[in-house]
Amino acid sequence: MSHLFLRVTALAAYVLLVGAAPRSESSPDDPQKLIEIVEEKSTTTTFSLVAISKVDYAVTVNADLPTLENLKAGTKPPYTVVVQPRKRALVTKLTRINPRKASRYATSYTCYAGWRDPQRTDFAYTLPWEPGYAYRVGQGFNGQFSHQGRNALDFSMPEGATICAARDGMVIEVTQNFSEGGINEEFKSKANRILILHDDGTTARYAHLVHNGAKVKIGQKVKAGEPIGLAGATGYAKGPHLHFEVDRPPGPGDNQYETVPMQFMAVDEKGSELRVAPKEGDILRRPGGAGKLPPNLIEEIVLCRRMSEQHEPVDVTDIFRAKDAMTIAMRIGAPGERTLKLTITRAGDKKAAPLLFERELKTPPQANYFWMSINLANEPKLRGALAIRVSFNGQQLAEKQFRVE
Repeated sequence: MSHLFLRVTALAAYVLLVGAAPRSESSPDDPQKLIEIVEEKSTTTTFSLVAISKVDYAVTVNADLPTLENLKAGTKPPYTVVVQPRKRALVTKLTRINPRKASRYATSYTCYAGWRDPQRTDFAYTLPWEPGYAYRVGQGFNGQFSHQGRNALDFSMPEGATICAARDGMVIEVTQNFSEGGINEEFKSKANRILILHDDGTTARYAHLVHNGAKVKIGQKVKAGEPIGLAGATGYAKGPHLHFEVDRPPGPGDNQYETVPMQFMAVDEKGSELRVAPKEGDILRRPGGAGKLPPNLIEEIVLCRRMSEQHEPVDVTDIFRAKDAMTIAMRIGAPGERTLKLTITRAGDKKAAPLLFERELKTPPQANYFWMSINLANEPKLRGALAIRVSFNGQQLAEKQFRVE
C-alpha cells in the first residue's frame, strides 16, 4: 500500500494537506521521508514542479494534478519520474493562462523505492537461507491466506533460522522493533522486515523476522547468500516463516507495488542443480553446504491410526489402546536419502534409558511424509506414558509423547 501527498496552492499562498495510508507489509516509507516536491519560479507566469530526493537510493515518483485552474501543464499528467539519490528531477512546468486571474492547482503523488526496468524481469535467485538447507513453500504465489493477487512466497522456516540475501543489493530499510504476531488485523503493520534494492530497480522484501533479528544496517551492500537476519513470526503470521517477495514500482495511475514472479536455483534429490519456479508445498534445497544437517530435517512427528491414499495422516491422536495399530508419520522438511534411528522410551526418561523399541528407517529422496506402523498388541512393553525420539548420527531431530492404555 502506498501513501498520498496532496498540495493545494494559489501561487501566492498555499495550504499543505497530507494523508498517509496505514503502513502494511508491502508499503513503502512515508513519501515525505523520501522526497520533497517544490516550486521553482522561472518567470512571473511560469514555474516548475521539482522532486528532490532525501535518501541514498533511487525513488520512483508517480504524480498527478487532480486540480488545475488557470494553469497549463507543459506535459499532460499523470507523471512518472525517477529521482536519483540526493538529486533533483523535473516533474512538469506550469504556466498561468491569464496573468490577471487567480490560479490554483493540486498535486498528488506516491513514492516507491527503485525504478521500473522492462529489460530485466527474469532472474535466478539464490534461495534465502544457508547452503544445503531445505525448506517448504508454506504459501505460494497467489496463496489464499494472504497472497491473493501477489507473486509472494512464504517459506516455513523455524524461529531463529538464518535468512540470507537472495540477490546482491543495498539495504534500504531495516525494521526490527516488533516482538508480537498473530492473525488479527492489528498485526498487519507490525512485521519486522528488511528491504534490499537490486541493480535493476527491484526491491526484495524479507518479512516477519524476530525482534532485533537483523544482521545488516541501512546503506550496507550485501552479496547473494550473505546472512542478513533471523526468521520469526512478527506481524500478520500464523507461525514462524519467511515472507519473501520482489517488487518494482507501478506504472502511472496505479498505487500498488507490482510483485515480480521469481525463480530460484535449487538442487534435486540427486544433487543436480536446476532452476525452479516454486509452488505451494514444494521443498527446496539450496545448493552447497555438504555435510550440514538441516535443523528442520523432521518438521514434526504425527501419530495416527492410518495413512490415506494421498499419503496424509488419518485419525490423528496421542492416545491408543493396547490392541491398536499405531502409525508414526514423520513430516519431512529436508528431503534426501538418510538412515534415521527411531526409539521409544518411557516419557520423561533420559535418552540413555533402556529402550522399549528401536528401529532404523531410511527416508525417501522426495516426500512430504514417511511412516511406519506398529501393532501395539505385539509390543507389550509399549504401555503407559511413552516418548518417541528420532535421531540422525546421534543428533536428536524430533520428539513426540503419547500414551497407550
